[in-house]
Amino acid sequence: LQGAASYLGLTEEKLHEQLRDGKSLADIAKATNGKTVDGLKAAIKAATVKELDQAVKDGHLTAAQRDKIVAALDQRLDDLVNNTPPKGGPDRPKFRWR
Repeated sequence: LQGAASYLGLTEEKLHEQLRDGKSLADIAKATNGKTVDGLKAAIKAATVKELDQAVKDGHLTAAQRDKIVAALDQRLDDLVNNTPPKGGPDRPKFRWR
């Protein structure tokens, strides 16, 4: 979520607070002046690709593994930004976004 927080001009903690309040990333982007959902998706992808590139450079991933993860990310970005975190009830532990 670091890429999303950076794009939205929020700290990760502030972003987590809004997510815990039941907002989706898309809701937060739409409420942030001058920010778009498409821009948010691009920022998330760019941050993820940067981390994956570093993992390849460090020898933790192969280039093929990186490409597979990026392809899967492209397919899941809409779900990632539009879904809201599940709400924890009194009998459930609090859900934490990472």
